[in-house]
Amino acid sequence: MFLTLLLATCALAAPQWPGAGSSGSGPPAGVGGPPNGRPEGGWSPTASDSESELLTIEVLEEHENYEIRQLPAAKWACTKLTNVDPMEDPMRNWEENYDTPREAMQGKNWKKGPSSKMFMKMFKYILGVNQAATEIEMTRPVLTSVVATENNLVDQEMCFWLGTPWENKEAPQPIDKTVTIQEKPSMIFYASTFNGQMLSHQDWESKYNDLEGILSADDTATANPDIWYHIGYDSPFTPAERRRNEIWIPKGQVDETNVVSA
Repeated sequence: MFLTLLLATCALAAPQWPGAGSSGSGPPAGVGGPPNGRPEGGWSPTASDSESELLTIEVLEEHENYEIRQLPAAKWACTKLTNVDPMEDPMRNWEENYDTPREAMQGKNWKKGPSSKMFMKMFKYILGVNQAATEIEMTRPVLTSVVATENNLVDQEMCFWLGTPWENKEAPQPIDKTVTIQEKPSMIFYASTFNGQMLSHQDWESKYNDLEGILSADDTATANPDIWYHIGYDSPFTPAERRRNEIWIPKGQVDETNVVSA
């Protein structure tokens, strides 16, 4: 049923997972309450989102504007785009060109964006376009890493957690050679949480700059300057005020090289 909903909305795919439904009850399990950006009453995923497995992430410390958390070692399916020019993002300044987020996601520019392109590669993989012709359930959250390169370009990598069914067995091999299966080690990171529609690199980078500025002013913080992540938990058409978005900045160094199959 979930993948049927996913297929029905794939043309409008955002860098989270498609689906729509009535309100769920209560905040997501497995992650402590966010210190900022929390809607009144807590986070409430849609019914379809709440059916997808949520990765358990431990909250180590709570601060006024951020948390320190620990991501467990886990298996992910990922795809990467290199030398992306954020200034050429077709969704840059999208609010000036569209009246609503729904209209923006239905436009041609959305499908041309890096996030949409990566999402569709991952969507096809979990739908069963893999060497085992096996469907894999969608999970939460979706991670996208951002690494600055030369000439103001960035490398971006989107990853889907494969879920507990694949923890102790080999995941289906991708057919698309740009999709890889990775066993990523545990990571401690700083996290900020906020709502709103995030449809462009510009949107995410603004929130990254906010958190980076807070950490730069904190003498106790040891943020990694080389990589950051933007995180999605919700279906594209979840209302902006109910969306749960996050920025993660690793604490210290992070190993991004654990590719176990291709």
